[in-house]
Amino acid sequence: VPLVAEPAQEPAFSPDGSRLAFIRKAPSSSEINLLALSGDLMPQGEPKRLGLDRHRAVQLAWTPDGREIVYSARDAEASALWRVAVSGSASPQRLAVVPEGALFPAISRLGHRLAYTSVSFERHIWRIDLRSRMPGAASAPFASSTRSEGYPQYSPDGRRIAFESN
Repeated sequence: VPLVAEPAQEPAFSPDGSRLAFIRKAPSSSEINLLALSGDLMPQGEPKRLGLDRHRAVQLAWTPDGREIVYSARDAEASALWRVAVSGSASPQRLAVVPEGALFPAISRLGHRLAYTSVSFERHIWRIDLRSRMPGAASAPFASSTRSEGYPQYSPDGRRIAFESN
């Protein structure tokens, strides 16, 4: 017997076992849902949605006191860890102490420790002289910074390059 009518992903029990948090995903966003459970783990009522604005939640972790959920999500800028009150009384807040690129949080039940995966990659624009007939001709960096650059396009006269940078 399914607990929910729509597809649910990333289930996580609250520390006291009285609630189940899970994610329902849509093409451009996702929602964290909370389902109250009876002592024998049967659903009690309908799931309650926690608003996530424009975030795409990936994985959930309950705080030891059961008052908040920490989740990894990607917004317009990058992936990060966020926290949201299960009461629904406040908007999600980014965890400022965790660097950009953080995913997959895990919270210890004792000791108040947070573990996460840090993902980073660099995307820069390189160039190569196509007149070179040498196999393995050297590429050279053209545009690089502490962010990602991509999608280069030469101007019609070949003197300028337009590109995207975040």
